Amino acid sequence: CLAEYMPSKWDDRCRRQIAYIIATVGWETNLSFQPVQEAYYITPESKRKSALIKYYTTGPGRNSRATIVKEINGKTVLYTGRGYVQLTHDYQYQEFSQMLFGDDRMYSDPDIALEPDVAMDILIAWFYKKHRAKLERYTGEGYWDLKKLRGIVNGTDKWDLIGAQAKKNYNALNWEDKISIFEPVSLYERLKLSLNTLYNLNKLYL
Repeated sequence: CLAEYMPSKWDDRCRRQIAYIIATVGWETNLSFQPVQEAYYITPESKRKSALIKYYTTGPGRNSRATIVKEINGKTVLYTGRGYVQLTHDYQYQEFSQMLFGDDRMYSDPDIALEPDVAMDILIAWFYKKHRAKLERYTGEGYWDLKKLRGIVNGTDKWDLIGAQAKKNYNALNWEDKISIFEPVSLYERLKLSLNTLYNLNKLYL
């Protein structure tokens, strides 16, 4: 658990950060708020794998083939998006595997990134360890730069839609704080509980 990397003080900056992270998870998981694999909606799995291989070898994603489609011991391994933040590319699986486990287990088996606790740690490590400086720079007391925050995950793709949802989440978290529904809890527990609530109660804040 990487909870120690998260701030301990629940202030306006933290509220904005959590609101934005929740909005990002909503977008990246297609509003499922669960650790999902890229194109998870294509079934069965064999059909999804074929579609992804085609996309990254001869389709629009072919420029990323070298870091996404690998042949390891005669088996095709796909380093496509997984988890809450859609971890992608072989080098990122290796980086986060070393960060979380001190070895290359997630590089050897990228599906480990779909385990809920692992996906949660990747999410926290992504925002609060790897990109902490940017997260702190683009959020503050009474301030956030929603367009630049999107760059922490994926350029400016749909930054306005995700930003609009972040604002809704922020207002919801403001309301939640006034009635102290989650107090006293750590910021890690608040984030995890918020994600579970959104999933279990039919996406409460959407």
